[in-house]
Amino acid sequence: MKQNLEDEVFAVLRTLTPRGTTIERSHRILDDLKLLSDDATAMALDLERKLKVRVPSAEWATVVTVGDVVDLLQRHLRE
Repeated sequence: MKQNLEDEVFAVLRTLTPRGTTIERSHRILDDLKLLSDDATAMALDLERKLKVRVPSAEWATVVTVGDVVDLLQRHLRE
């Protein structure tokens, strides 16, 4: 499940970043991938919709890296 989840997160991020952008778990969403806060919100909403999970906005606010996104979603999918 974790690899599929990671693939899903990467796929959504690819739609929000310029073609050819390298995406790694250690990349920071805003700094390394250069997403605007509106893009980060779109990412969160898209992932919640695709994965049929709800994550409180306060928890999304703690996300810094791509790995943080994967881990946060993994925790909520287990609940």
